[in-house]
Amino acid sequence: MRKSLVLLIAFVLVFFSAVVSLAGAMELFADKLVYDPDDGTITAEGNVNVKGVDMFAEAVKGKASADGSKMELQEKVRIRSIKDPMLIECAKAQAILTEHGRKVTCWEVQRFVHEARGVTMSAEKVVGLLKDGAFENIKATGNVKAQMKDKNKKTVTVTSKSAYYGSKKGTVLFQGEAFAVTEDRTVEADKFTYYLADGKIKAEGSTKTVFILKDQEKE
Repeated sequence: MRKSLVLLIAFVLVFFSAVVSLAGAMELFADKLVYDPDDGTITAEGNVNVKGVDMFAEAVKGKASADGSKMELQEKVRIRSIKDPMLIECAKAQAILTEHGRKVTCWEVQRFVHEARGVTMSAEKVVGLLKDGAFENIKATGNVKAQMKDKNKKTVTVTSKSAYYGSKKGTVLFQGEAFAVTEDRTVEADKFTYYLADGKIKAEGSTKTVFILKDQEKE
């Protein structure tokens, strides 16, 4: 039988006013739930689902504090923000409630998707701040690879050591051995800035462009 627990975050918020803006109930569902009164944690195994005011999550197994302020998820993890939908698929994740919002850290990220803007990314590690149901900023590090559409609706693949998404600026900044590859050219630069609103890509610093010439078919 499938079981569920309601983590009453609001009860804790009575004592910790620094996180009052994130008040609300979080539900944890799983095939098996075990509560440890010694450390106040709940271990979940099998078809783990998390439903909260700022995020949804799925995993094979996980562990959470009874007040919902800290959570760890493992194996086939999927995290989706409630607003401005973003989806993260990874091997392991941790979510910690702070006075600034919920800090979400993901490892071995196979796919990070900004659904509204059509940006797909993968990286070794992604750290983001989730506030009021949306990610305010996200930093990806380690073998970053992203695909998006440029202003001409052509697919661009960008690789770099790191990438930073800022919701207020509406940009993704790629830095460190950055390459942008399109159908007809490869551009190397110190950094690239991708503008989500119109698909514009700006190369900065030392740049190098290599054009890809296609063989013409013989008549």
